[in-house]
Amino acid sequence: MRGACSGLFNRLPPHHSWFAAFAAGPLPKGRGNKSEDDKTMATFKFELVSPERILMSVDADQVVVPGADGDFAVLSGHAPVITTLRPGVIDVTAGTTRKRLFVKGGFAEVDPERLTVLAQKAYDVDEMSASIVSSELSAAEAELAAAKDDEAKMMADTLVSELKRLAAKAA
Repeated sequence: MRGACSGLFNRLPPHHSWFAAFAAGPLPKGRGNKSEDDKTMATFKFELVSPERILMSVDADQVVVPGADGDFAVLSGHAPVITTLRPGVIDVTAGTTRKRLFVKGGFAEVDPERLTVLAQKAYDVDEMSASIVSSELSAAEAELAAAKDDEAKMMADTLVSELKRLAAKAA
């Protein structure tokens, strides 16, 4: 018995087949299709904003963000997304510079030309002293003990885990 779609592809003009796409050769140079000679990476505007001020504003090549559903990388041309953040480290690459920033939580808004992170609190990982990590860890453990619902417990537990990981690396 033949399926309902049998022969459908046989009736399409030749330019509609996947083989025709390969036979046509490489795609013209454009967004997302850089030639071997073009070693420059497209950038986008990255801004990290806290309630008090703009903490960072750079043209970035790539930013890895700790989203609530897992880490995700943002490059120029990324599809629009709005998501919540879990406690974790934002990894920013701008040219040859790499910056790591710890955020306690917040929101991220992505569009093809921009990534804006609204963070509850943020620290430069390289500048976090043992006393800052210790005080943040104590506060996070208190938040975990006081958490009433599963979501609050999960966020507080994630915060405690991330801070312990940072404390171990700092030691």
